Amino acid sequence: MKKLLLTILFLVCAVLVAWQVNEVLKFKHTDGNLILEAFYSNKKPIDVLMLGSSHTYDHLNAGIMWRSEGVSAFALAAGSQRYWSSYYYLKESLKYLKPQVLIFDVGGGARYSGRHSDSTITIWSTLGLRSYIDKARSIALSVPSIDRRVSIFLGIPEYHSRYRELKEDDFPFLTSKEISSVVFGRIHTNIYKNNIQDMSSIQDMKALDEKDEEFFLKILDLAKQNDIKVLLVKSPYQLPPEHQKIYNYIDNIAKAHGVEFLNFNLSYKDVGIDPLYDFRDFSHFNVHGIKKYSMYLAKYLRENYNVPDRRNDPEYAEWDKWANDYYMLAFTPKLNTTLQEYLKLLKNYSNDVVVFTVVTDEASRQIGKISQEELSILGIDADLKGKHQYGYVSVYDTETGFDYEEISENQTIIFKDRRDKLPMGVDVKSRGGRDLNKNENTISSIKINGQEHSKNKRGLNIVIYDKKRKTVIDSFYVDTHGDPTFTIKR
Repeated sequence: MKKLLLTILFLVCAVLVAWQVNEVLKFKHTDGNLILEAFYSNKKPIDVLMLGSSHTYDHLNAGIMWRSEGVSAFALAAGSQRYWSSYYYLKESLKYLKPQVLIFDVGGGARYSGRHSDSTITIWSTLGLRSYIDKARSIALSVPSIDRRVSIFLGIPEYHSRYRELKEDDFPFLTSKEISSVVFGRIHTNIYKNNIQDMSSIQDMKALDEKDEEFFLKILDLAKQNDIKVLLVKSPYQLPPEHQKIYNYIDNIAKAHGVEFLNFNLSYKDVGIDPLYDFRDFSHFNVHGIKKYSMYLAKYLRENYNVPDRRNDPEYAEWDKWANDYYMLAFTPKLNTTLQEYLKLLKNYSNDVVVFTVVTDEASRQIGKISQEELSILGIDADLKGKHQYGYVSVYDTETGFDYEEISENQTIIFKDRRDKLPMGVDVKSRGGRDLNKNENTISSIKINGQEHSKNKRGLNIVIYDKKRKTVIDSFYVDTHGDPTFTIKR
């Protein structure tokens, strides 16, 4: 009996070890298996489910949709996803929720036209699926080789050699993926001058590939069976005429099924999309296009599909936190915003931070236009109005309440190495324009663990250190002397 128990214990331990090794080694793609994990972990009702390829995941930002209109949306998508993969995503999702509206970006039917997906794309789309039957079916439709199907289904043969490239993020018991970054999508800042041709004159149709059409109709039928309204979309990109012919065909099917199709290749100007400014490559939006497109569709859903605004619903309080943190971390550093707007985000940021504020040269001329209540979010309690060219340093820990503040007309202020109060090494200094030592230039310096983070520009130089992440999450300056708009600059 003892031998049997030891054998069972050994087998249990072996299974647990094998499972943990698999968790460490498996691929971790944000558009694919990680987003499926985030979907399964979500306990809140979702009003809008969004399916498709990267044109869904990268273009429709659930964080922006929430902040602008209170729409609870989830992009369950993976890069280059085929229609059949989207169908099995929908089928799987209906086991856990019943959305009011399904948004489906139909670009895959034109861009991939029934082609098998390569192994990488198939892994992205199927690795996280819990239903082994549907996972096997999706893989079989994507990959012609039986050997490759088996390897992808098992998973471990595909990523067993990843031990050479493991990073801290691969160890789930050591780190946790920020769910907001997975749920709300990726942000890109580069600008690509796109050339979107006018396709309105193309009236001809080209049929979908037979396999694509089969699963396209299955998606429509499955949504209908579950009383889910469907909104078909196609975000704009630099498309050839043949693609537009397929979209005309899709539009014809949509009308026959009483489904709306918004082809933004024909109406991107309604969204305010600027092809020369809002793209990062020929087919994907940058941060500016993402914001415009997501806000437009969120408003469209509210006005035309009666999707509710959940922002004041206590059940969705966590969404408020996610969206605020995500917007502050992902969007704000890439967009022009004002100090006042930023302070609203910082006030509601869920992690504890240390805020460093240092004056370079002169910061007093316009600062009276910002309320003292707003400045206190940064830990600024001193009245800086009229303190022309004074030096100033503030160090404020939002968790402990530690608040160091010093202002000087003609002395260099130095704050250094307070390990008894702060969790990191710091060396902060401010020398205003009135410093008596005329051989030295005005300066601000904010060194954290030996690394300089201050922009050293006129006005308030601000650095935000996240105590949970143990890193600087933002560094910027505001010219409170010469800029009455208080625009943040980085």
